[in-house]
Amino acid sequence: MAIDKNYDRLQVKVSKVRSDVRQKIVKFKETSLDILGENLSSLLQRFDQIEGDNQVELIRIYSEAMTVTQTINSGGLPSLRLTGVVTVTKKGESRDPELHLATGANVQIIETGRNRQSPPQALCRHKAIQLGHYTGAVCYHEGFTYVGLDRRGVGKLDKFRNLNKDFINLIDFVDSIVVLDNMIYVLIWKSNFFVSSYDMSGLLLVSWLHDDLPVNNAKNKMAVFNGKIIIARRLAKVLVLYSSFGELLKVVPCPLLDLCSTDICTLDSERVAVSVYQTDTIFCMNMNTSEVLWKCTSIWRPRALVCYGLHFLLISTDVVPSEQTVYVLNSKTGESCSLLSEKSSLQPLPVAVRRKGGESNVVIEHGTMVLDMEIVDDTLLVSRPTEHSLIMFELY
Repeated sequence: MAIDKNYDRLQVKVSKVRSDVRQKIVKFKETSLDILGENLSSLLQRFDQIEGDNQVELIRIYSEAMTVTQTINSGGLPSLRLTGVVTVTKKGESRDPELHLATGANVQIIETGRNRQSPPQALCRHKAIQLGHYTGAVCYHEGFTYVGLDRRGVGKLDKFRNLNKDFINLIDFVDSIVVLDNMIYVLIWKSNFFVSSYDMSGLLLVSWLHDDLPVNNAKNKMAVFNGKIIIARRLAKVLVLYSSFGELLKVVPCPLLDLCSTDICTLDSERVAVSVYQTDTIFCMNMNTSEVLWKCTSIWRPRALVCYGLHFLLISTDVVPSEQTVYVLNSKTGESCSLLSEKSSLQPLPVAVRRKGGESNVVIEHGTMVLDMEIVDDTLLVSRPTEHSLIMFELY
C-alpha cells in the first residue's frame, strides 16, 4: 500500500515537469548543438595553428574539446535545473533499482547498487589480492580498479584481477584516487600535496599544488562533489573545491579539521562526511551553509569512509589483528546502526601497539589498518597497506 502511494506521488511529480523537460530538450537541440559544433570547429582551427611542441596549449585545447564532446554526448541534460525529477538508477545485473527525487539542484545520477533501505548485516571475506606494494588508495570505475602503489604510482586491475603495476608511474606517495568526467585524479605528496589528472590511458593532462603540508605522514583524501574535486586543507581548517582542471572555486570553513589523517565522502548534492583520525570524530557538513549537521565521537580512530546507498555510511578503524571491523552509521543523523566484524583464517600481520600515557596515544604500527574503501555492487574493497593487499568482502 505504501509503495503504491509513493509511486502515485512520483507519477504526479513526473507529470508536472514533463512539459518543461521536453521544452528544454527541444531548445537545446535547436540552439545549443549548433553553438557546440561551432566551438569544436574553432578548437580544430586552433589545434592546426599550434607552432612547435607547445604542450600547454595542446592540453588546454584537448581539455576544452573534451568538455564540449561530453556535453553533446549527455544531451546537455546535466545542466537542467528541475524540481521533482525522478531518477531510476541501476548498477549490476539482477539488482533492484532505487528511485530518487531531485530537490532542485542539478539533476544528478546516483548509482546505488541495490535498494539499500537497510544497513548491511554481515561481512564475509571473499578474496585477497596481493599487490606487492604498500597501498593506501583504491578507486573503481567501469570494470577497472585503480590502486595506489606507494613510490611506484597507480596500478590498474582488470575484471580478471590482472594487475598492471606500470599504468601510471610515480615516485611519490599516492594518498587518493578518484575518477571524474573520464579523467583520473591522483592526490600525491612529497614536500607538499599535488593533484595530477590523467586521461583513461594514463597520459598526464594537468597538475596543480594543493597547499597542505603533510604532518607526521598524515593521509589526506579527495572526493567528487557535484562535478568538482573536494579536498581538506587541514592547516587552514577549510574544505577546498577545485574545477576538473585545477581552478580554485570555493573555500568552506571547517573548524573540526585537525592536523591528522582525514577522509571525505560525498553523501548527496549538498552534504559531505569527514573523518578526523586523531580526535575520533566523524561529522557531516552542508557545503552550502558551512553548517555541521551532525557529529559522531564514539568511534575510536576512524579512517576510511564510503557510502552504502543513500542512507548509510561505512567507517573503518584500527582494530585487533584477527578481524576486520566496519562501523555503520545513518548518514542522515549520524546515529550508529551496527558493527560488522569478520573473522577469517587469512591472518593479517601481527600488530605492534606502543602506548604513551594512555589510550589517546596508542600507535598501531602493523596489522589491519585500512586506508581506503570502495563499494562495487555488494562487494566492499578494502586496502590493507601493511599487508600489501586488496581485500574483497561481500556485504549481506
